[in-house]
Amino acid sequence: MSKVFFLTLIFGMTAGVSWMVTASSSGVTGRTQKNGDGCDCHGSNVNPSVQVLISGPDQLKVGETGNYSVAISGGPLVRAGVNVAASAGTLAAGSGLKKVGSELTHSTPKAPASGIVTFDFLYTAPSTASQITLFATGNSVNFTGGTGGDSWNHSPGKTVDVVTNTSVDDRQPSDFTLGSNYPNPFNPSTTIPFTLQTPGVVKLWIRDVQGRAIGEPDTRYFTSGSHTWQVDLRDLPSGTYLYTLAVNGRTDTRRMTLVK
Repeated sequence: MSKVFFLTLIFGMTAGVSWMVTASSSGVTGRTQKNGDGCDCHGSNVNPSVQVLISGPDQLKVGETGNYSVAISGGPLVRAGVNVAASAGTLAAGSGLKKVGSELTHSTPKAPASGIVTFDFLYTAPSTASQITLFATGNSVNFTGGTGGDSWNHSPGKTVDVVTNTSVDDRQPSDFTLGSNYPNPFNPSTTIPFTLQTPGVVKLWIRDVQGRAIGEPDTRYFTSGSHTWQVDLRDLPSGTYLYTLAVNGRTDTRRMTLVK
């Protein structure tokens, strides 16, 4: 074998490995239990120390859109990535995700907050009543530039019952009540009141009037009862903004006005 051919072969192999690592760092699809074998580039087998969990509504009306999230914990967790798929219906990417074909994947590996990496997304139910499954596969990596020591796992399949409008009891009490912020208009801070029927994790999004999220959602745990959430928008220009509260996959949105 000539020296030139040997060096060319080595260069080609090195470039191929580099391409695979770079491509994986920006997300891949086809890795969930819907149609794949997992994140085998981060280890040959699932690692039970990595926990991947999909949260969101267990039931949606036909054509209804719900807020969902994937939480990843355990393993090295310097960064984490995810692939999300659905047996039917439509997925839409939240912050840190992108849509590739019909599936979602991370746009870049995400750092943890309080030991958990969370990716939020929207799911729109199909137009006919059925039972669908949401799939997710997450990796937990040491972010050293290679794949040694990385690990991954599948989430349990999240079953969502898609029902017709007449089969949903709209009189069922809400998990929470969202009040109007005060003062309103305000500068620079305001108070958002809400009441929880049961203890749980609550997420608060701030969006512009086009619905675009401003930063990451704030996530906190609250006990049942009445609570308030302080919001400071001193770094934003005057205008109308939306605030959305999410509890157990259900959301409510109101408007507030910042006047400087």
